[in-house]
Amino acid sequence: MHEPIRTTLAEIQDVLEAERVALRTLDLPGIELAAERKKQLEQRLRELGAKGPLAEDERLAVSKVRDAALANQLLLVHARSCVRGALALATGQSSEPYAHASSAGAGPLRVNLKG
Repeated sequence: MHEPIRTTLAEIQDVLEAERVALRTLDLPGIELAAERKKQLEQRLRELGAKGPLAEDERLAVSKVRDAALANQLLLVHARSCVRGALALATGQSSEPYAHASSAGAGPLRVNLKG
């Protein structure tokens, strides 16, 4: 593995770990810092990747970074949902996106996904 790519991938892994912690604790400054740092590192990685094809170990390392980024994306979706729910509770608004379409007395529905 080329040293600059290895170093950049290690930095991205560190940023993704810091982002994961920030997402789990809803630390907005930490989330924003990680997002900015990821943009910088992504640009550097693109420049390094444009110099030629990646070796097998480099592709595996990129795959691990991609998996960590996807896991963080799921955490981000969950964090947004938590914040929206908290804001809805604080303001007295419904946190359900389709609350206006349901009747007041309707309960949850059971859905058979097996057919």
